[in-house]
Amino acid sequence: MTIKPENLAHKFWLGAAMLFLAAAPSAALADASAPGKESARASSPSQSSTNAQTAPTLIRYVGQYPFDAVNGISWNAHPTVKAALNATVKDRAILKAITTTIGPSAPIEIADGTIIAWSCQQHNCGDHQWSIRINPATDAATICYHNAEKTGSASRWFLPDGTEETRPGSCQ
Repeated sequence: MTIKPENLAHKFWLGAAMLFLAAAPSAALADASAPGKESARASSPSQSSTNAQTAPTLIRYVGQYPFDAVNGISWNAHPTVKAALNATVKDRAILKAITTTIGPSAPIEIADGTIIAWSCQQHNCGDHQWSIRINPATDAATICYHNAEKTGSASRWFLPDGTEETRPGSCQ
């Protein structure tokens, strides 16, 4: 078998990505068990659900779309995501829009230590979109919701401490 030099780079990066994803869950779990973090993890509303015990870790969703099921559970149906949305987004109309509006999504990714899922309303992505950012070590969520009809070029950000901010730009 001959390996062509032009294929080496692709194989290297694919292997590196696989190693990163394989190591990431244990790193997130190790971080969650660090001193001072166990109380945030133990008090998570998702831990009280039977489904939470069988649900995959959120890191397993990286590279998947929010509507893809991992172990039979989609991102929005995951107990940790549901609990984070309910704890963070106090505006029920926005919560309903985020959880029921069908449209395109980007693959779930990791950035700045958080797992990020982004979606939008079909045929209206620029003006109606949202992102869900969850810290895998603490389950703390930051939710962005952009509805140009109501907020123009700004977005509403729902923060882990229960506060809300308006920031310029969309959720991308």
